[in-house]
Amino acid sequence: MAPRIHDHVKRAPRTRLLSRVKGYFFPGEAARILGLDGIDYHQLRRILRITSGPDSLRAPSRKWTRFTFKDLLLVRRALDLAGGIDALKPRRHLRLKRVQEACTALRDRFDIADPLTSANLRLDGRAIVAQLDGVTFEPATGQTILEIQHGIRREITQIQSHLKKRLDSEAKGLHEDRRFLQRSKSRHCTVLTIR
Repeated sequence: MAPRIHDHVKRAPRTRLLSRVKGYFFPGEAARILGLDGIDYHQLRRILRITSGPDSLRAPSRKWTRFTFKDLLLVRRALDLAGGIDALKPRRHLRLKRVQEACTALRDRFDIADPLTSANLRLDGRAIVAQLDGVTFEPATGQTILEIQHGIRREITQIQSHLKKRLDSEAKGLHEDRRFLQRSKSRHCTVLTIR
């Protein structure tokens, strides 16, 4: 297993960016900014290659990786789709293959240069689901998904609100009946005591 980013011995790169060039972060800084304590350098770099596009997937270089602010956002989005920060805990792992397949499919089939920001991606169970122009589908297979669940949720919400109103009105009626019984008992008691 590759060493953790925060545990490794710090070395300076051969050529460091000039101090006046701002907006670039080294992997340790990127991990600290994103709150990724359990990630190793290999995972972080692989996520960056997935988010960067097909050119970076073919030829990984041996140069020091530098992250821009946009890269940080893309890495965070890909990390959420791959299982989140909880997947970095011991005995768990990131599911980067499904993120890579979804991004590759969106780039190849739909000519989307930056799928993580251009398409609405979310996890639906174990599959990554994309939404483009109101159509929901699985990018890896191209299978469209019917949004029946949304309609069912709306109906369930309507039924729940109707039942709540009905229960509230019945509870109010029971409360009034209870008050009537208490008043009649108190009158009956006073009548009995008067006789």
